[in-house]
Amino acid sequence: MAPDLRVKAVVRPPRQGGGESDRGEAVDSDEEWVDSAAESSGTSSSTGTGSSTSKQRRSDASGTLHTTQSGEEPVVIAPPPEKTEFDSWGALDAYLKAYSAETYQSFRVRTNNKVTTRNKKIQDCGSTKPLVPEEWVYYSKTFVCTSAGMYKPRGKGKRKRQESRALDCDVQINACVQVTDSAAAVPTFGLRITAARLEHNHLLSKHSFEHYPHIRTAMEPELAGTVSELVKAGAKKKRILQFIHENSSCNPTSQDVHNLVRKLKKQTHTTQTSAKRLKQWMAEFTDEPGNVGGVFVDSVHDKTVATCITLQTKHMREIFDRFPEVVMIDATH
Repeated sequence: MAPDLRVKAVVRPPRQGGGESDRGEAVDSDEEWVDSAAESSGTSSSTGTGSSTSKQRRSDASGTLHTTQSGEEPVVIAPPPEKTEFDSWGALDAYLKAYSAETYQSFRVRTNNKVTTRNKKIQDCGSTKPLVPEEWVYYSKTFVCTSAGMYKPRGKGKRKRQESRALDCDVQINACVQVTDSAAAVPTFGLRITAARLEHNHLLSKHSFEHYPHIRTAMEPELAGTVSELVKAGAKKKRILQFIHENSSCNPTSQDVHNLVRKLKKQTHTTQTSAKRLKQWMAEFTDEPGNVGGVFVDSVHDKTVATCITLQTKHMREIFDRFPEVVMIDATH
């Protein structure tokens, strides 16, 4: 039987104890993995009858969101990841990319702890825990929803921001490098998802997912190379946008194409300083057999300044050897 990947909607259970202060606390990476959908199943069954009297239905590609008459904050619970153990951080990134596309979630890395920092803590406190191999590079990472955090205005209020992606969504996934075989003489390490909080306070829909900038502009390497050639050939932005729509599944806007063209032009026409261009040209000139050149520099006000540049081609040297009594100098001051 195929797994049910539809998004389920329930009402957020009331928080006990600390209230709002507990909301910002991060889940410890060393905790065991907990299925948030299972924790909220009891609450969803108890509130289902009350919400049947007055419901506001908003359709999306993954499921239906229900809001209760009492006005309590709705919660959209995404299905938990089916795979929780990985061989590398690259394998985890690839799985999260596929998992996000299936469930219409978008994650970003909020924090990461390196292996060197973790091993230093173990050594400083005199712990008997085995040191994490340095080839892992990162000991743990915390992935949060792209709608996490709150918008902090930095202006003076003259032009208020009308919308923001930051919705204070507290969804996060913790991954950590742990010992997978503690009984072995030499400990074996593996990457595990240690905690997953998947209660979103916003809709999860295919429409909103496909309009995230990193999704709608995700082009294949072959297509990106073709677009780069079109930019070099002077193709118009409208034609480039049409080409991308016809040859890929991504859906960039005209502004995305404008930014892409500007980025490609900046990479292509990056100008070097005159000193670097002179050094590169002199190296290419002297690589030719028979050519001789040099740059004389002097220190002026604690700065190295080129004062004289000499150039002699192979033909010039041959003529001078034949007619040494005639000296011709072409100089520019």
